[in-house]
Amino acid sequence: MIIKNHPSRYHQRREELMIKKYKSIFEDFVNALDEALETFNVFFTLGKDEKKPNQLLFCHIVNNFDSFINKIYKEIVSDNPELSKEYFKRKRNLEDKATLQEIIAIEEYGIRAWIKEVALEQAEEDIKNKRHAQKLAALTKNLKMPKLYVCLSGTGNTSSGCLKKTPSKIKSVNHKTNSEELIGFADVLYEKRNAITHNRNMYQKKVIQRLNQEWKININSASIIVKRDSIKSVIRFYASACLEMISLLKTIPLVQVKSDFLNLKDFKPIKHISNILISGRWSKFSQRSQKTFTYSDYRNFFPKASESTIRRDIKSLKKDGVITEKSKNGKKILYEIT
Repeated sequence: MIIKNHPSRYHQRREELMIKKYKSIFEDFVNALDEALETFNVFFTLGKDEKKPNQLLFCHIVNNFDSFINKIYKEIVSDNPELSKEYFKRKRNLEDKATLQEIIAIEEYGIRAWIKEVALEQAEEDIKNKRHAQKLAALTKNLKMPKLYVCLSGTGNTSSGCLKKTPSKIKSVNHKTNSEELIGFADVLYEKRNAITHNRNMYQKKVIQRLNQEWKININSASIIVKRDSIKSVIRFYASACLEMISLLKTIPLVQVKSDFLNLKDFKPIKHISNILISGRWSKFSQRSQKTFTYSDYRNFFPKASESTIRRDIKSLKKDGVITEKSKNGKKILYEIT
């Protein structure tokens, strides 16, 4: 006798897989910000506000956020039956007859799985044809994100790049060339990235016209300059946006997602980013049963992290007294959890 899986078990397993996918996407993005911060710290140590390195780092961060948007949006399409149907209808006319190949696919995988596959193909095509700001607008709409604004100047929780619920009453000089609307701010960042990557650090005239008209700003210089403070602002902005999206993903238990990011709201001020990420990694690693470990053990536990990140973790954990050097075996140091 064949016993079918209990519906509650099926939904529980589906939910677990969904959590895993979302967590993986968010973790990849946070790791990218972590690496960007480490690179930023190297620049800061050198003591020079160099033009080219700043531009390369800026573009790297923006590219990672664009990729993050693509991945999250496709997952939302996949998990939202209504959105899947909407994209399916764009791809297929319901009056069209299915081909033999499609009939076989429907028979093999089921009608729902086939609809989802067709919908994702259309969603990917839609994403390719949208500008960065349009993709972000579609994502925030489906997340039902309230209208948020970006701090363009300030300190602490109002530092440049942090999010707030209301627009500024008093406009700063930065408001002339940057929108404080979340989508507008992201739009300007991506067009800067395009100018650096494709147009020798210069806005195209049509881009300036579009940005000025769409976001009611006044960019009057085609030249792109990326300074150290600009990178700080970018990291704060994307970290803040990341937190807002996590809080709105009600399809997954947020406690499980947030546990890997700890107090992500503290991720916004740049001085806290490093410590929070180290604490998050250590929280995972310290759950092992072993009380001693080597550098290689820690390194292999986080294959996506760079060597500089691992070295920084070990140094910070030693400084804070979380671990101590127990003994040396040749060139290998054995660390012990205190």
